[in-house]
Amino acid sequence: MKLMSVLCAMLFFISTQTRAETCADKISSLESKIEQAKENGHKRKIKGLKRALEKTRKNCTDEKLKVAKDEKLKDKEDDVRKAQKELKKARKEHRADKKINKKMKKLNREKKELEDLKKEN
Repeated sequence: MKLMSVLCAMLFFISTQTRAETCADKISSLESKIEQAKENGHKRKIKGLKRALEKTRKNCTDEKLKVAKDEKLKDKEDDVRKAQKELKKARKEHRADKKINKKMKKLNREKKELEDLKKEN
């Protein structure tokens, strides 16, 4: 159970990191999550969020956040290019429509995720 709460806190920490514009935004978000957890009596969640808040205050810089966002954006652009290549290959090899549709859906999903990331930046 302890491992699960630590993992949840880490996942929350990572997801908050990619959405926050600045470290101050990130800290504010964590503080509000702690208040919500207190209101709902989630002791384990509070502990994990406090740990994330402590790490954020200690390690967060706006430059690190920007680098992380840029890296995530680059990775998503790579995913889009890969999906485009897979679709092109499937069409070239005259794969079944079902396979081509699957590749198209994947490409559209990757493009949407990329657009969402660009909107966040």
